[in-house]
Parts: sequence; C-alpha cells; structure tokens
Amino acid sequence: MYPSIRQSKMLERLRLQQFCNITELAEVFSVYDETVRRDVRQLDEMYLVHKVHRGVATLHETM
Repeated sequence: MYPSIRQSKMLERLRLQQFCNITELAEVFSVYDETVRRDVRQLDEMYLVHKVHRGVATLHETM
C-alpha cells in the first residue's frame, strides 16, 4: 500500500476514534511499527494530527 493511501486511511480511522496507538495501526495496516511512526511524523508535520506518547490523536482531542 502506498504511504499516501495508508495515511488517508489513518486519518479516517482517527476521525472515528480520536486516538490510536502505534501498535494497533501497525496491525491494522500490516506494516512495522516504524512505518506507522514515519507516517505519523509526516502527518504531524502537516498539522493534520498530533503525536502523543505511544500513539496519535486528532488535533481536536489534544486542545
């Protein structure tokens, strides 16, 4: 799966759950934890999500 598609699916999942941990996302997308961390880092740099300890949250949840 291309990173952009995976990242879009992560954003969809976060809209429903507001928080996901790295391991959960890695299992859902059948990738390594480091792949998820890289995707989350990119999404965080674009101000689409907020990295938190062991996971990722929507921006609304962190404010």
